[in-house]
Amino acid sequence: MGGLIVGGMHIYMKIATPLVISAAMALINLPTDPLFRIYVLGKGESDDPSTLKRPFKTKNAFSDAMAKMEETKKIAEKSAEKKEAKKKSKGNPKKNR
Repeated sequence: MGGLIVGGMHIYMKIATPLVISAAMALINLPTDPLFRIYVLGKGESDDPSTLKRPFKTKNAFSDAMAKMEETKKIAEKSAEKKEAKKKSKGNPKKNR
């Protein structure tokens, strides 16, 4: 799909930069591709079972951000619970006039 978009940009708009960047990124990402590692480098499941076992797991680009967001949410909930517990323990003392 990406190749079609980049090819279309190159043909219709005469832009070569995305074409070059796409080719360079493909070469950079090649050593981490599971199929390349299995068939070209000759590595098997016994070498790295976490990434070379089918179905191949893909890393979610937002997994780190989601983990931080969940952690922040938990901290905020604990903070809110502490504030609520503090209010309940204080109570509403009547003012003397």
